Amino acid sequence: MIFPTDVLVILGILAVGTLFTFFMGKSKGVSVVLSLFGAIILFQNFPFMKQATVLKGALPEALNVVGIFLAFALCIFFLLDKYVVGDFSESNFFKSVFVGVAFTALILAIIYFVLPFAPIYDFGPNIDKWFQGNFTLFWWLVGPLAIVFFV
Repeated sequence: MIFPTDVLVILGILAVGTLFTFFMGKSKGVSVVLSLFGAIILFQNFPFMKQATVLKGALPEALNVVGIFLAFALCIFFLLDKYVVGDFSESNFFKSVFVGVAFTALILAIIYFVLPFAPIYDFGPNIDKWFQGNFTLFWWLVGPLAIVFFV
């Protein structure tokens, strides 16, 4: 059996979130997760989306929309980074893994429910099963919040 590409993508997202939190500190990792929540709110209520998407075609338009989302997330991250404080004295790898899991779950929820990500990468049907149903968005958003709260 060949190792599925979807698992590698998810493990890559997890590795990025975990390593960022481990090397930069818990407060920066939590700031990234919270900035993604703020970016979701701003992105879904952005009134100038048609004027801001200047590229045409499925893939360029998707990349343009992802860029707008990332711009919102970066602005909120730099704002939150000044106010979210954590314990810098300890570099606990297990806490970094938990923040990485929260980051991964939130990124997957954003890919499935917020951004038009299918032209960039489309997950297979085994992963799609985890994101079907009426209440899945709620649980995919509450899970990262709970992890951040308890870390």
